[in-house]
Amino acid sequence: MKKLFYITFISISMLIFSCQRSTNIGYNILPDDDQININITDTLSLEVHTIKTDSVIASGVSELLLGEYTDPIFGYSKASFALQFAMGQAVNFNNTDIVDSVILSLPYNQNTNNIYGNSSAEQTVEIYKIPNDLDNQKIYYSNENPDLYTGDLVGSTTYYPVAADTILNIKLDNSLGEYFITADQSNFDSIQSFHTFFKGLYIKAESNNDDGAIVKFNMNSALIMIIYFHRDNNSNFQYKITANNSLNVRFNLIEHDYTSADFAGPIDDNTLPQDTVAYLQAGSGLYIKIQVPFLKNLNNFGNIVINRAELIINTIPENLSSENTYPAINKTFITGFVSDTSSILIPDYITQTSYSGELYEDGTYKFDITAYVQNILSGATENKGIKLFPAFDNSDVARSIITTGKNSRPMKLVITYTKI
Repeated sequence: MKKLFYITFISISMLIFSCQRSTNIGYNILPDDDQININITDTLSLEVHTIKTDSVIASGVSELLLGEYTDPIFGYSKASFALQFAMGQAVNFNNTDIVDSVILSLPYNQNTNNIYGNSSAEQTVEIYKIPNDLDNQKIYYSNENPDLYTGDLVGSTTYYPVAADTILNIKLDNSLGEYFITADQSNFDSIQSFHTFFKGLYIKAESNNDDGAIVKFNMNSALIMIIYFHRDNNSNFQYKITANNSLNVRFNLIEHDYTSADFAGPIDDNTLPQDTVAYLQAGSGLYIKIQVPFLKNLNNFGNIVINRAELIINTIPENLSSENTYPAINKTFITGFVSDTSSILIPDYITQTSYSGELYEDGTYKFDITAYVQNILSGATENKGIKLFPAFDNSDVARSIITTGKNSRPMKLVITYTKI
């Protein structure tokens, strides 16, 4: 795992205490004579760190990111992508064939928040022929060097992203079509020879003053490139290739620059901890580490059974977070740390094969970590902390601002337990 860098440390110092409160949580699994022993605590100390993610695996993404923007709080973000194409239908080009046009079609993602940032800003898209071989057995990361994929410029256009649109059609240079027409026929004998001949396209977009948007496009059968051409007898032909093939490499390249970020308080000085907010950003941006250092103090109450442990993570109000323009992350995920840099699925979710995280609802993410807490108390699991991160970290750039410590609605862990 690549090195992770701490950029913020947030600490909340409170004593743990037990509150006797009436509750029906867990009643359906307890005998009547045990219900009197139900207890709730929600005042455990939490230590929260905001950490910079070096990179995430970006191979095989189903959503492609394109563009750039500057967030008033999080600073600058940029996304581009590289992709291969599968060999098209059988065709016998003649050297005398004449190219009429070459069109690249990018299908917009039709989900909510498919445009992140300022959609009223004009985007300039540039398409490059990739100069180096791509390997579908290789893992590609979100921080790949764009220079490795920036070959000859084969097309450019300007456009304004429109959420309701379905396809962005880009006219490429006819020279790219001529590259196919004049190629030796052996280049079309197999997908391996085709990938060696045509290594793919790298696509990036820029905007004036970096004040644009990052747009999501879908990887599906509508992502195609078509060469339109004719012959001397005026017969018209087309050669179509698609990127939607499992053998084709595709990955997003994402970068963030936090030098212009407007984070609350210093972000590199652990001697001055922030105690109001933490920061979460998709696209290999930021994740949050949550520690509960005094969790084992619950054992001071004697033998207890955890009926439910719920981690409640709130975000700050829209007037402070600019969520109308930059919506919060739709779904987040948690794992448990086993070292300073690596984490694994916690036991509460390890048997849920289709588990994909928790949705953002009413300004909150909620996680059931009952088994995880019970395992820590029993000594079966080390208390090394929880990792909170975006569920779709390689195909999204959304962000959330999480409340902590002195906020009116801070992050908290609510534990319901029974003394036995």
